[in-house]
Amino acid sequence: MLLGALLGYSFAWSGSLWTSITVHFLNNALVLIMSYLLNTGTLPKSLEKAGIVDDKVSLVWVVPAALLITGGLFLLYRMKKPIRLEN
Repeated sequence: MLLGALLGYSFAWSGSLWTSITVHFLNNALVLIMSYLLNTGTLPKSLEKAGIVDDKVSLVWVVPAALLITGGLFLLYRMKKPIRLEN
């Protein structure tokens, strides 16, 4: 749901569908690369549990991620272009 909101706002504020496509591609590429590196043994399996303390996600990971996402959305909002709807 959050990724959908991020993609929607990136489209609305940038005025370009390519912004949302790029964000979606980067998200999928990151998941694919991390999965590959974990399965080939390049990265340790313990990395899958990084940021998890007592089966709960640690704020050490949540806060920086939220700040990065919020900062990116703020930059998009500041650079927003109006969407032109043609009849």
